Amino acid sequence: MRSIASDFMTGFSLSDSPAFDEWQTFQTESLRLELAWTLERLVRCHCDRWEFEPAIAYARRWVAIDSLNELPHYLLMQIYTWAGQRSAALRQYEEYAQILKQELGLPPEEDITQLYQAVRENQAVPLPSRSAPAQLHNLPFQPTPFVGREEELVEIGRLLDHAACRLLTLSGPGGIGKTRLAVELAAQHVGQFPHGVCFVPFGAPEFCGTPGPCDCGGAQALVPRQSRPKEQLLSYLHEKELLLLLDNFEHLLEGVEPGCWWRS
Repeated sequence: MRSIASDFMTGFSLSDSPAFDEWQTFQTESLRLELAWTLERLVRCHCDRWEFEPAIAYARRWVAIDSLNELPHYLLMQIYTWAGQRSAALRQYEEYAQILKQELGLPPEEDITQLYQAVRENQAVPLPSRSAPAQLHNLPFQPTPFVGREEELVEIGRLLDHAACRLLTLSGPGGIGKTRLAVELAAQHVGQFPHGVCFVPFGAPEFCGTPGPCDCGGAQALVPRQSRPKEQLLSYLHEKELLLLLDNFEHLLEGVEPGCWWRS
């Protein structure tokens, strides 16, 4: 991934504080992933409306911050083709192939290569359906594909599909990938919930959280800084059919009322 001039606190460091440098690196990557996720949403929304010029602009920004990720290059090639700019689509593939060769010594994957062949041979690239409904979720963008842990996905998915399952907890030592597993599972089940999936991260005891562009505005009530009463949250969620994904909830266990928590 190439660095860009607008990285978080670029050029600032504390030479006598390794902890600060570690925090800065973490914040930079977190903000970069959040920006990539937002740009993907903007690209897809404009494509659904056949608004290809703004989609191109956002896709190019996405490529600039995530140049090793095939997806923004693939989408940008598609959009160029839909906009009648086939030469630009071909150049985009060649640029991506060069980046992969220089950075990783690898060729492009089969999917994007097939798209390149279709564009070069002047084949039709199907346009997006304007009537395609947008899936409601604010799941964080994942820069790498999910690999392995199929058995866990199947087992947890089976539990989630059970009508009697109202609360499901993934527990284990820190760093084993609970959040990544939960996000992957939620992404696979978005279509099952009429009001989508709402991801609420609790990073620390003094947490803050911001719901994304989904029908989950009541999640703001989960943030103590807002000082909203519990009844407001319960009232909002009462009429909703959604999957509420609470990350790092262990920070709040001391405040959970007896009898309302179940561990798997």
